[in-house]
Amino acid sequence: MRGGRTLPQELLVDYLLFIDKSGQVRCRQHWGIMPAFTMEKLMSVIWVDADACPRAMRDIIIRGAERSGITATFVANHALPLPRLALIRMITVPGGADAADQLIIERAEAGDLAITSDLPMALELIEKDVEVLTARGESLTSDNIRARLNIRDFMETMRGSGEMTGGPSRQNAQDVREFANAFDRALTRRR
Repeated sequence: MRGGRTLPQELLVDYLLFIDKSGQVRCRQHWGIMPAFTMEKLMSVIWVDADACPRAMRDIIIRGAERSGITATFVANHALPLPRLALIRMITVPGGADAADQLIIERAEAGDLAITSDLPMALELIEKDVEVLTARGESLTSDNIRARLNIRDFMETMRGSGEMTGGPSRQNAQDVREFANAFDRALTRRR
């Protein structure tokens, strides 16, 4: 286990974590607002840049969080229809270009898992030793992120000069399978 973590108030509004007599982490519904406090980090957190996360990927993340017992926190500038489950959190941030990204960058810690296709955000998370997956199941690491950013910047320059480069292809069933497999491997490493 790593050092203590300050848990923000909004993560503890609905549920209270406690350890039962057998040493198992349990969750009890709680309807009061609890102040932020510091506790030992029990496990990794899955951070989801939910503004552009396709529904199929959200469903996979929710099922994986339930199966693994790891909290999944979806961050977006609008509310998403998520099930009310103990390990599923939704944080809605005020509108802004990168408000959701900044919140994830601020709160993610080493050992956490982030799901995003935002390459500049991924770079900052990788520098904090956060594992990053894209919605297509690609693992972004310190070995490949700079090359990906260079390609992105080059394509942006081409588009700026009037060149028609097109965007990424639409997600298909193979992309969903690849994401599910990569996500499952990432969860397995956290057990």
